[in-house]
Amino acid sequence: MSVNYTVIRSPAPTVATNLAADARLFQIATLASLLVLHVSWFDLGATPLQAAVMIAAALATQYAFTTLPGAAAFDWRSALITGLSLSLLLRTSAPMLWRWRRCWRSPRSS
Repeated sequence: MSVNYTVIRSPAPTVATNLAADARLFQIATLASLLVLHVSWFDLGATPLQAAVMIAAALATQYAFTTLPGAAAFDWRSALITGLSLSLLLRTSAPMLWRWRRCWRSPRSS
């Protein structure tokens, strides 16, 4: 008596399977969510234009350096993570930077 084993094929990969394959996609989703909250809800000084310029600059820099001979292929995920992180961290209207600038301008006596 022979046993016939049939192969059960799984359905096509789902979105969750694709997301689990690369952790950077979760990081991009989290940073993008924080940026939307940062710009729309908290209003801590960053504008959508500043965020867009920062992200575009990170992507353009990554692309420019991948066109050099011997460079790795263009990877938009790493550049997008960098751009989102910088747009969250760097703000031109941060009062702390104003204080720091005043410290350097003030005369120091010893």
